[in-house]
Amino acid sequence: MDKTSNASEGDAKPRRLLDIVLSWPLEDVLNENLYKHKVHKIPETFKSATDYKNSFIPLLCEETRTDLSSSLSGVSRAPICEIKKVIKSKQLQLPKAQKHFKQFRHKIQLKSTFYSVEDGGDYEPGSGDLIAFTNIRPKSLDDLNTLKSPYHIGYVDRPKKRFSDMVSVLSSKCLKTDTEHDFGNREEPKLYAVYLMNMTTNLRISNALNSPSEGEHLNIIKTVLGPHLISGENCQNCLSEENCQASFTKEDMIIRSQKLNESQEDAVSSSANMINCNHSNVKLIWGPPGTGKTKTVACLLFSLLELKTRTLTCAPTNTAVLQVAIRLHRLVMDSLELETYGLGDIVLFGNSKRMKLSSHPGLVDIFLDNRVENLKRCFDSNIGWETNLRSMIRLLKSMEKFTLRKKYRAVFAFIYKQKFVEQREKLKLLMQTLYTHMPKSFISLETVKKMLQALDLLRSLGISLWQAKF
Repeated sequence: MDKTSNASEGDAKPRRLLDIVLSWPLEDVLNENLYKHKVHKIPETFKSATDYKNSFIPLLCEETRTDLSSSLSGVSRAPICEIKKVIKSKQLQLPKAQKHFKQFRHKIQLKSTFYSVEDGGDYEPGSGDLIAFTNIRPKSLDDLNTLKSPYHIGYVDRPKKRFSDMVSVLSSKCLKTDTEHDFGNREEPKLYAVYLMNMTTNLRISNALNSPSEGEHLNIIKTVLGPHLISGENCQNCLSEENCQASFTKEDMIIRSQKLNESQEDAVSSSANMINCNHSNVKLIWGPPGTGKTKTVACLLFSLLELKTRTLTCAPTNTAVLQVAIRLHRLVMDSLELETYGLGDIVLFGNSKRMKLSSHPGLVDIFLDNRVENLKRCFDSNIGWETNLRSMIRLLKSMEKFTLRKKYRAVFAFIYKQKFVEQREKLKLLMQTLYTHMPKSFISLETVKKMLQALDLLRSLGISLWQAKF
């Protein structure tokens, strides 16, 4: 028999999302019907911004519960680390609105990390991580809820600093303090922290849903949901035959080359057309999972890039940004006229570790930190492109003088060849850095062609040098 929903009315308040999650017993986390009578279909219209936000609160709670339940089912593969000591455990004084909840802050000292099958490395509790405390390394979900070690989860609100092994964790239960666990003593009880999920995005959404119902930051919601949006029926820019023709030749041709379905094409086209008009400045694109929202956004960004429209794209998670960046990078690479010239017009920034950029080598060329480091070397007064260009000119002039001398010609020929190749490769790398990382507005296509022509001449000269007999 299915369990009935026992989620309280208070569960729907986003300000207590963390308290709710920490207070859930294991049976609630695994109960698929916990929010059965709270989650409803999102309506197409809303009475107010408050009504709009409140409609998403039960969904957020249910989504969090589902994610946590899914993580618990795969706990045997979860990253894990051992806790050496619980230094301090203190109950916090919560506001009256949260009087039904208990919350403790624990100061925990970590001992070591274990290899994780899923993560592929050692686990170090990070900010926003939801962890489970257990006395054994769990092989199944049952190991997280035993008589000796009942189900107990915590939230990492302060990760360890660079030269420290201490972390701060919030939970709804007290932990035994002043107990140090010894690896060498098999009879000594151990305490582990098992990674379950990261709550950062969920809490950010919760804070947004709990924000005041008045203020400038809600203008975008009111604009999208407002029933009396100014249409483009009387917009002279939209009605202008000249603008319509220009729009078709520029925007539609770009969009129709991206192999979108009809609804995706309409979404991109209507959004791109907004750059010509002022009658509306907000466009909402929505759809259920699997309908191609990420693809649509990437194609929209590519269209705006081709139309030379500066655009800032944001997402609530590094993963979401990464997926859009991968698709956009692919579209841009397929459209480049000359090698990597043009990549400088797009830039990606975020947490490279969480994005796992090492698994996507192509994105390194557009990642902000990498771009800064490359351009920094390129414009360095000691090792930059200008210094290396002068060095190449001096080397060529000295080689010209060298060929006029018969004495020691054979002795120094090999040295000159080696220096030439080394200098040419440095110059090649620096030139590639320039036309890869600089925006098109700073370096023209003709300049890049001259760079490549110069490199080709140097390559030919190098071949001639190695074939020449001195």
